[in-house]
Amino acid sequence: MASVPLSRRYKVSLIVLLALTSIVALLFFRILQIFLLPLFSALILVIIFQPVYHWVLTRCGNRRALAAGLTTAAVFGGVLVPFFVLASLAVAEGMAIFGQTGWGQVVGRLARLRAGIDLEMPYEALMRRADRLFLDTRTAIENGQVFSQAAAAQLTRRSSVWRTS
Repeated sequence: MASVPLSRRYKVSLIVLLALTSIVALLFFRILQIFLLPLFSALILVIIFQPVYHWVLTRCGNRRALAAGLTTAAVFGGVLVPFFVLASLAVAEGMAIFGQTGWGQVVGRLARLRAGIDLEMPYEALMRRADRLFLDTRTAIENGQVFSQAAAAQLTRRSSVWRTS
């Protein structure tokens, strides 16, 4: 039996190890991806407010816990509270505009906007009929109806999902 040279075995095992490590690294990144934006935002806030912390630290007589608490309260009061106030004002303004224009005009304007920037859903009618079939099927199952092929055929005919319009 001819043996494979050691260097070839080493290369194959190295390639397999690198492939597995890459897969694990990719999966690890996918899991941590949702945490990266908050961590980056916190890092930016730490960099911005570090001079404030040092100023408060000197005023508090080098009591780190007190300085950290006061700085956190200042950041909360100076950054987050105004953000939420502005967000609530924006929501109130949006509701006022919505109340003045009415639902029909809003829907029409959104439809024109979607068409203008090519965001129309492809096969919209078919998707809505499939959704209706799904809801009818779920309702039938929840009501305890026996779900056989005949019932499925009747439900499909009633919902007319697969018919073209």
